[in-house]
Amino acid sequence: MVKVYMLTKYPGIFKNTYWGNFTQPPNETIDATIIANRNAFVEKYNVKKRCPAPLYVYNKLELNDPRHDHVECYDAGTSYVVVSSPYGTRSDMPAGFVSSDQLYSNDSRTFIATVEKKARRDQSPTRK
Repeated sequence: MVKVYMLTKYPGIFKNTYWGNFTQPPNETIDATIIANRNAFVEKYNVKKRCPAPLYVYNKLELNDPRHDHVECYDAGTSYVVVSSPYGTRSDMPAGFVSSDQLYSNDSRTFIATVEKKARRDQSPTRK
C-alpha cells in the first residue's frame, strides 16, 4: 500500500498531513482527480510548506467554527493559504472562504482562504 502523499508531485508538502497518510488502495474517495487537484493547488497558490495557522489567521478565519473540517494551513511566501474540507454539501462557510476544487475526498467540499502575512515584528504567536 502507498500513502496518498506519495502520489502527488509534492510529497514533502503533504507528507505530514492527515490527508497524506491515507493509504491507496483501498481508499475509494481519493482518486486521481484529488491527487491532480492537490498538485494544481500547490502550483496555483505557490505553496512552500505546511505550517500551523498563526493566531491572527486562526481568529480572522474563525477556524474554531464548527462548519470547518479537515483544516490545513500552508505557507505561500507572502501569505497563508488555509483549506477547509467539510463533508456534505455545505456552502455557508465563514467570511473569506471561497469554493475550490476538491482537495480532501470525493465526498467532501473544499474551501480556501488566503491571509496576507503580517510584517515580522507585528506577528502574534502561533496557536498551540
